[in-house]
Amino acid sequence: MACKVTAVVKYYSFLSTFSWLLLIAFDVWYALRLSVKHLRVVSGQSRRYAFVIYSAFGWLAFPLTLVSAALVMEHQQEEHTFRPRLVTQCFSQIPLLLARVIPQSLQLLAQVKFVSLD
Repeated sequence: MACKVTAVVKYYSFLSTFSWLLLIAFDVWYALRLSVKHLRVVSGQSRRYAFVIYSAFGWLAFPLTLVSAALVMEHQQEEHTFRPRLVTQCFSQIPLLLARVIPQSLQLLAQVKFVSLD
């Protein structure tokens, strides 16, 4: 049981970490774009609103969706269904690639894209 809980918490934590890194990259890009192209600074009121939106995405939307999908796929009864083995084998290596490395790689590519934009 401890292995199952640890695997789910670890998966959620990794996805949350990379989600927040993506949000920080977006926020820096957006602030620089406003200050350079439009000669504006982001106000305090819009920063609070942005934090609420970022929190919803960083803690709930992306990580919770993928963890929930992994748990649903884990408990499917069909033989040909992909199983991340999140709770049965404490995150084995092959599903680890599909469930963790690919989403994090896509997020890192998006971060590089934000940094490289004008």
